[in-house]
This record gives sequence, structure tokens and C-alpha cells, in this order.
Amino acid sequence: MVSLVLSPHRRTLRTVTAGHPGFLHRHRGEVRWVEPPPGLPLGLFPGQGDWRESEMAMPDGDGIVLFTDGLHEGRTAGGRLGEEGLLRLAGRLAHLEAQTFVDALVGGASLLAAPIGGLRDDVAVLHLSCDGGGGV
Repeated sequence: MVSLVLSPHRRTLRTVTAGHPGFLHRHRGEVRWVEPPPGLPLGLFPGQGDWRESEMAMPDGDGIVLFTDGLHEGRTAGGRLGEEGLLRLAGRLAHLEAQTFVDALVGGASLLAAPIGGLRDDVAVLHLSCDGGGGV
């Protein structure tokens, strides 16, 4: 699970993760991998979880891309796509608008996994961004 609070007025993103992988941050035509402080998956050790909040700047036009693990755990001819492979793919697509970026990211991961039988786990992708008018 991941919990996000996107504050368009403060231009910040607060994050708490519970066993969820990192996410992609799109900023001025570039993409980087963000790995918030890890927290135990929910229900693993009831009453013993330690979930820390992290905060990052979210200037106008920046985007956050969240996804299920089916996107980066897909097998390719070279092995598992992984976080590094997903980041490389996202970097090549960074110039695209949000919806086109998401479609191309899923399509690219699918093509890479096609020779090994395709993506076998669920894939969901969410792109969040702040616009210049203070909205989300």
C-alpha cells in the first residue's frame, strides 16, 4: 500500500509506504525513481509496523507515476524488467504528455515481455500531477 497527500497549494507530496515499491517522478522532461522510506506491509506483524512519512517538492507540471508490481516484475528476454529497466523505459518516454506516457510505458513493458509470454501479473498505472492553476 502507498498513501499520498498531494498539496497543490504548498506544492508538496507526502508519502507513506507499506510494502509498496517506489514510484516515478516526472520533472521537466526527465524521470527519476523515488524510493520513500520503506514500511512493513500491512498485516505482516500487527501492532509492530513503523511507517515513516516523507515529503518532496511538487512544482507545477511535475508528475508522480504509481503502478502495481506487475509492471516492473515482468520477465523479458534479458530477465526481469525490474526497477532499473522500467526507469530506462520511462526515461525514453519522459517527453510525452501524461496519458500518452502511461500508455507508452505499459505498451513498452508489454512488448519487452512478449517473447516470454507477456505480462503475467496485474498492471495498473496512475499518473498524478499539479497544474499551473493550483489544481490536481
